[in-house]
Order: sequence, then structure tokens, then C-alpha cells
Amino acid sequence: MLRSALLAVLVAAAVAGCSHEMSDREYCVRRQMGWEMAFPNLPQSEADRTQFVEACVANVARAHDNGELARSIRCMNEHLVGHGHAYEQFTAFTQCEQVDPSRER
Repeated sequence: MLRSALLAVLVAAAVAGCSHEMSDREYCVRRQMGWEMAFPNLPQSEADRTQFVEACVANVARAHDNGELARSIRCMNEHLVGHGHAYEQFTAFTQCEQVDPSRER
């Protein structure tokens, strides 16, 4: 159930990501969903998800000026397409972005 809901949200976010500017929170939620889809054997609790998203939003706020976030969003829209093998998509996404703007530095 959770997996199908995540997939539906990921697909909707991918389509929506092409038509409007993505908020920091939306970016972080999509990143977390992509990770969860790629690694289904590493389940996350709701508290884990919330903690990741909140930390990501704080970290991403620092990644606007240097272009890391824009590059990551382009890679996200290109590779996290919501169909096909989620692990391969997430791997291609992270390789494309080069630097993970959701990480604290």
C-alpha cells in the first residue's frame, strides 16, 4: 500500500516538476520517495521521513546560490521518472547531480 502510494506521488511530482518551480520541501519529499523506492528493504518510519525532510529543507536552503540545487532538480526530473527500476533511476539521478545538496556541510 505504502509503495503504491509513494509511486503515485512520485509520478505526480515528476509531471508537476516539469511545469512549475519546485519548492525546497517538494524537492526533499521527492528525494526521500526516490530513495525509499530504490531501497525497499530499508523501510523508514514516518518519524524517519519527517526528520530527513526537515534536515533536507534546512540544507537545501544553502544550495540555491551555488547551482547545486538547480542541477539536482534537472537530474531528478530527468532520471526519477516513476517507471522502470527504481534503483537504477536513483543511481542515475545521484550520478548526474554530482553533489547531493540535501546533505549537511
